[in-house]
Amino acid sequence: MHRPFSIPAACALLASVLGGCAADNGDEGIFITKNVVPGDGCTFAASESAPFLAHGTFSVFSPSNYRLHPQMKSKVTATAAQEDARTVIVEGARVTLEFPDESVLSASQQDSLRNNGVMRFSSLFSAPLPPNGGIADGELDLITTALLDELIAAKGNGILAADAPSFRAELVATVVVYGDMSGSEVTSQEFKYPVTICNDCVVNELGACPLPMGTAVTNTGNSCNPYQDGNVDCCRMGADVVCPAIVAP
Repeated sequence: MHRPFSIPAACALLASVLGGCAADNGDEGIFITKNVVPGDGCTFAASESAPFLAHGTFSVFSPSNYRLHPQMKSKVTATAAQEDARTVIVEGARVTLEFPDESVLSASQQDSLRNNGVMRFSSLFSAPLPPNGGIADGELDLITTALLDELIAAKGNGILAADAPSFRAELVATVVVYGDMSGSEVTSQEFKYPVTICNDCVVNELGACPLPMGTAVTNTGNSCNPYQDGNVDCCRMGADVVCPAIVAP
């Protein structure tokens, strides 16, 4: 069983046993710095110079979850001989979601969805985070298709129609990353990240699927999920929008 890791309480003990300690001002041992923009092929380099997104966008047509890619920096210190023992093995993140505008979903609806694990849940991923300012990039589910289904049910399937009026809902996610260091739990600060869920952003509908032979599909979208954080050329198949678009051979 993991035990909460309190840096102020454990600092003196760790200093005497391991010879190193994280900051002694009550800060958490993991610091989330940003949401990293993925490279080609949904790759990451764990570089402090990597570009980041300050605000997300997510299409209601997405068949897969919105993925957050937090860059994590260690605030744990260690000597060279202690680096393995002081490496945090990141295990996942605790996610809580909120629609500040209760006209999207009422407070009681949101509370119910949190209790049912749709707007409050743990998302598992694994990454080693070495001490002394070490950096690692992660990947976690931030918004699930189950929440998209709830929004569509609340607003009606009409928001998926080709001639539907604009639908946009601002969501704020609170993320706390956690991991294990020598049997004790280490956590991050609360990282807040806003995402606009919409039926008129990200996707660029070019017509019915398949598009005519020779149609240029130039925007292929986000390399991890084309339905989020970017612009992608798509085609429509009934109530579904297929991204990137299918072109007739």
